Amino acid sequence: MKPFSVGSPKKRKRNECVQTGVEEPSTAESTFDARKGINCLPQELLANIFSYLPPEGIPECSLVCKKWREAAHVEDSLWRKLAFNRWPCYVNLKRDQSWRNFFISNYRCELLSERFPFLSDEIELDVASLSLDKIFSCGWLPQFDHQNESQRYILAGTKNHKLLLIDSAQLRMNVFSAPSISVPPTNLSHPNVSPPCHGGIRVVLFHPLNGTVVTSGCSSHQMLLWDAASFLSSTKCPKPLAGFSEHSDWIFAADWLNDNVFATAGRDGRIYAWSTEPNESVVDNILLERNPSYEKDEVPIFKSIAKLVDHGSEHRIREIKSDSFHKQFGILSLSNEEDGEFQVWDVEQRKSISSVPLSSSRDAVTLAYYPERNVYFVGSHVRLYMVDPRAGRIQKALYFISNLHASHIRSLVVRYHMLTIGFGTGRLFFYDLRKDSESLVRNGHRGLRLGRGWVRQDNQTDSPGPHLIEDYNPAVYCMSYTEDGHNLFVGGGPLQLNLYGSYASFLKVNPARLVQAQRPCLEA
Repeated sequence: MKPFSVGSPKKRKRNECVQTGVEEPSTAESTFDARKGINCLPQELLANIFSYLPPEGIPECSLVCKKWREAAHVEDSLWRKLAFNRWPCYVNLKRDQSWRNFFISNYRCELLSERFPFLSDEIELDVASLSLDKIFSCGWLPQFDHQNESQRYILAGTKNHKLLLIDSAQLRMNVFSAPSISVPPTNLSHPNVSPPCHGGIRVVLFHPLNGTVVTSGCSSHQMLLWDAASFLSSTKCPKPLAGFSEHSDWIFAADWLNDNVFATAGRDGRIYAWSTEPNESVVDNILLERNPSYEKDEVPIFKSIAKLVDHGSEHRIREIKSDSFHKQFGILSLSNEEDGEFQVWDVEQRKSISSVPLSSSRDAVTLAYYPERNVYFVGSHVRLYMVDPRAGRIQKALYFISNLHASHIRSLVVRYHMLTIGFGTGRLFFYDLRKDSESLVRNGHRGLRLGRGWVRQDNQTDSPGPHLIEDYNPAVYCMSYTEDGHNLFVGGGPLQLNLYGSYASFLKVNPARLVQAQRPCLEA
């Protein structure tokens, strides 16, 4: 055996190979693997890598090769992950469409919401001939004809208990008188209250999926369930599907808790939950025997399935907003001493999770929910509060808004990350919640000043001085965006109690201005 010697290794010839246990790949195979690169990955893993890119970069990746295009278009898991990461609380609104179409449509609407104040033009409606008083509530009818790109009809409720159907394409208006429903005496939880009580139709609530709408009735403490399509089939007022009546005072607000249950909040300090399914909650034959005047061809009366909140008449509830993602809802209540309070309630446990007192909250009347940050906005007479329900405290108070527009916040709408604020001074204000800054409108003007509508002195009260008519600006009581974000309906009327009048207009995106301001977006 030769001894082991340490020294420089022996030089091998060029084509000589060292015999090892691992077989080296040939030059052709090595070149092929280097050229293939990331394409060796399966399509699902390639789509997962794309999910970490910004949405603007995915169309560029789809142009690289056929496999990348298939990963960006075919793999629905990619768009599902993008949708959950960007809008975790909006995915429950997904219709019968692919996740890719859902993400692209919502992404375009999000970009449009940022530029809406700069792209929209006001189209004021001539409502003076209709003699309507103060439009309190509104909502867009679902798309029955899916060939149209945008929703066309809006339903609004007024103080004098009229339902106003407006065709936004042809600007036609049709007025319906809200019917009254006969309620058996056994169905009244407070028989001492003498209906009807006239506070106006303050609720117009559309279901996003099943095509039904819930509105206030001829009496403000009653609710009616309608088929939304029935308003388009006839010039006469259609027959409601059902009625709801257990509140003893005005119903100020309502919101859906899930697909079949909605909640109503009233001035009596109570919140009731109602089911829209015709089951045992319908008035049965026992009530028919107790009240012979109740006929079978009348509107069936539904009983409430639960009393969620009971604050008593000393604490009237002005607004309710549901958070279906966390199975909670926020309520805004005012006491007789005008002290405001915001509470978050658990739907299943029916108890308060957090309570936030609102100092200097005189006339706090509106509430909005921002699902992306899980915060609520409370609009009051003097300022705008941002409330964190998890910490149970006021996160921020925006004082500059009240200083800018002389207070009187009357309505709030959150669309993606844009907060639209309606004031009692006839102005709209847009606030970017992601940038935490205001959005300037065209020509450098802050906010958007609306038209005047029409107004007259109410003969039933003392006549106000002429200066009130001259200084009149309509208060923005309600607002509603279409699903695609191209139209915003604004309804309102005089803020003063002794003035009679209304205001209605559409803010529509100007197509020419939209083309000029377009930036790269996802392909359809």
